[in-house]
Amino acid sequence: MVGNNEDYWNPNTRIWFEQGASSKFGAMYVGFDNLYPQGGMNEAGLVFDGFSMDYLAVSDTIGKKSIGTEQDLFSFTKNILQTCSKVTEVKEFLLKYNLESFHSSLFFFVDKSGQYLIVEGDSLILGNDLTYIQSNFYPSCTKDANKVNIDFYQKGRKYLKENTADTSLAYCTNMMNAMHQEFGGVGGTLYTTIYDLENGTIYLYYHFDFETVVSLNLNEELQKGNRSIKIPELFPKNTIAQKQLEQYNKIGALIQLLDNPFLSTDSIKLQGHIAQVIKTKPDFRFESEINTIGYKWMREYDNVEIAIQVFKLNSQLYPKSSNVFDSLGEAYLKNGQKKEAHVNYQKSLKLAKRNSTPKIQRRKLKKSLKSENHNKS
Repeated sequence: MVGNNEDYWNPNTRIWFEQGASSKFGAMYVGFDNLYPQGGMNEAGLVFDGFSMDYLAVSDTIGKKSIGTEQDLFSFTKNILQTCSKVTEVKEFLLKYNLESFHSSLFFFVDKSGQYLIVEGDSLILGNDLTYIQSNFYPSCTKDANKVNIDFYQKGRKYLKENTADTSLAYCTNMMNAMHQEFGGVGGTLYTTIYDLENGTIYLYYHFDFETVVSLNLNEELQKGNRSIKIPELFPKNTIAQKQLEQYNKIGALIQLLDNPFLSTDSIKLQGHIAQVIKTKPDFRFESEINTIGYKWMREYDNVEIAIQVFKLNSQLYPKSSNVFDSLGEAYLKNGQKKEAHVNYQKSLKLAKRNSTPKIQRRKLKKSLKSENHNKS
């Protein structure tokens, strides 16, 4: 039995099924509306999940095959479920590759025997403990589990210590409940999967409601063909989660209206869209989306002036983010407005003084100052 809590903020969750072709295994996957597998299980009873991690440099790269782009990594992950049945096979497969793409992630595989494989960039760790919990930390860098500063991980360890472990669904559900997270109405444990590897059954829970479960048998689902299911549609009675989903998508759709090259000829409509976005007061989840649209205007649509307006919108919505001022500074610099670029790089540098970005921003700041002084002379 393997359980996973998917803790994130995008409520557009999905579960999908892909039949095997020729000698490949069929599999199910879970994730979001971009259909990038966050976890899954194949017909052989091999299951995996991934963890977002802090950066850890990968050095074991020489003479190994390259995975390629992020899209290639997507196919790479699926290829493992399509071709491997045991974690030892996964390890043998991974040893051939340069895992530099794993510098900020960790993967966890378990097979029917209960043996598991922890995949870090430079470490492939096999284990067969009767019970094991993995969270967002590197086992290769962790000497004492008691010192892992992750609250829900320690809650899981406490539950294991205080309760006799078994493979009943009730025990596993209680374990996942003990470790779930709530992000105050903007995410948390969006779905929970408990996999019975022996029987090929997936028990699916939604939005930390552990009283309501949808049971799916992998073989039966694969016989229905390739298909994708919106997880929220399987749980229509969870009205709180449904309301949050509706609100998130309403704001997201409004923001996407800014991604329209035809707005370059209709400044009134553009300003109207910007005013509507400000009125909805989007939370932190939309900062990256707005920033992406700004860069599309600057790079793809080749309209840096509108890019500046989009980045200014982001700086108004998220005045404590160093990244939004860095992007705005970059747009101003490209537009030849060096004084404005300098001001925004300074703001970004001040906000980012606690993380690793100041060095990059300092170089940009010097560049803008150098250009400004050169023009004055």
